[in-house]
Amino acid sequence: MQIKYPLPLSENKTPFNSVIFRFLLYFTLTTLNTVYTNADIFIGKVIGEKAFIEVIGSKQLASRAGVKLKEISQLFNPLLANEGVFKLQFGENRAVKVDPLITDLLIKAIEVCRWSRNILSPFGGHLYNIYGLYSKVPAFPEPEIIDNATKLANCNSGVVTPDGQHIFLGKGVKVDFTGFIRGFLVDKVSEFIIKEGGTNFSVIIGPVQRSHGAGYSGLGWEVLIKYPKFLEYPLADIVLLNESLSVISEETEDKRLNIGSLSLPPFIDHRDGSIKLPVKAVLTVTTSALEAEAIGYSLFIAGPRLGHFLWGNLSVKPYIMWVIGEKDQFVYKSALWSRVKVKERE
Repeated sequence: MQIKYPLPLSENKTPFNSVIFRFLLYFTLTTLNTVYTNADIFIGKVIGEKAFIEVIGSKQLASRAGVKLKEISQLFNPLLANEGVFKLQFGENRAVKVDPLITDLLIKAIEVCRWSRNILSPFGGHLYNIYGLYSKVPAFPEPEIIDNATKLANCNSGVVTPDGQHIFLGKGVKVDFTGFIRGFLVDKVSEFIIKEGGTNFSVIIGPVQRSHGAGYSGLGWEVLIKYPKFLEYPLADIVLLNESLSVISEETEDKRLNIGSLSLPPFIDHRDGSIKLPVKAVLTVTTSALEAEAIGYSLFIAGPRLGHFLWGNLSVKPYIMWVIGEKDQFVYKSALWSRVKVKERE
């Protein structure tokens, strides 16, 4: 399916179709007292990304969920000496005991790695380092350095032991959950809210949103992720009802590869260690936020041709939209995107 741009964004010409207007409204709602909104709201920052939690009909639950989010996210800070990824920075050919949340994510990340044919790996820490994701590098790395880092990023570079409490890493392997962590945290916080009795809420970290319940309208939650104008056509009119959405694009990535004077999005193909920008954006709607982010990230790097093949190998098919092109000339290629729920038009 292909749709050529430009298209009428909506038959409804109200200001709600303006991205700027909707985010002004979003900001205003976050400053209102819960007495007026009948909702509790948390706004913060974790793993270097903006986080927003909104729970309707439950006082203080979003605030408690925010505390839980910050607590969990500490496990994924490589600089904190705890039972998290700090212990997985340099593989030493031995099993290391870590928090169960780490093994939980790693098991799922390895599954994604194998499905994607090693396009996205949880063992790509050295690739991100040599490209300046965490600290600026003066120039592009030499081919030999890229090749060595790519070998360490193989899907088989680490494994969770049968007891589910330890991780065995090959020598020199470094774990990095870029492409996985935002969706994983969104899922875990959503599970916490449901366990605490929340039935109508939305959780956002960076370009990943998961919604549960029917929102304010009774039809579902609007997309509250900040996105560039060229994505207004596919996103402005949709709603999420017990679903997750990821918006993977150069414009939605806050973390960058800092190489000399360049600042690039962190889309590294772990098969060969190259930076890939084959499309403008990939939108993914499915149930799990982790799957939405990891699948979207993988399909962005893969591009629409290989990406559609990989999508076909999934047992449960997410709804996908690839956006290709530049400036005002975009082509939209989709897989089941017509099944995404759309707001009723007045």
